[in-house]
Amino acid sequence: MAELLKNVLVEKSLEYEEAEGGKAFAVDYEFEDVSWLLFIQAIEELGLVVVYSSCPFTIEEKDMSSILEFCSRTSYVMLEGNFEMDPDDGDLRFKSSVFIGSPAQQTSISDEDAKTLIAHAIFFNLFTATVSFPSVAK
Repeated sequence: MAELLKNVLVEKSLEYEEAEGGKAFAVDYEFEDVSWLLFIQAIEELGLVVVYSSCPFTIEEKDMSSILEFCSRTSYVMLEGNFEMDPDDGDLRFKSSVFIGSPAQQTSISDEDAKTLIAHAIFFNLFTATVSFPSVAK
């Protein structure tokens, strides 16, 4: 699964750094004048690829309750993915994931279909972060 993920990153021309022994990848993503870290992890034993966009700024304590409400209200109506914030340090991120198959729960999808699902999780995440992070900053 990590190899499929790596292939998607190469095919989509996303420059990355490997982490966690090649099972995770960090991508510095930039759109217009905002940049943030995209962290993508293959969790083989669960059959998941998880994608996080980390908000490029920390939420200040005075804004935390309104951002937690934003996370809750926005995530409630989303069909996939969710916003989450760590109230201890103000770290805000958007998480999306896709189930590809695990040793315990085999699937019959092809490698090409798995790569399509992985690419969808990545670009859905990037799109949502691109639209949402500037709104949170206001």
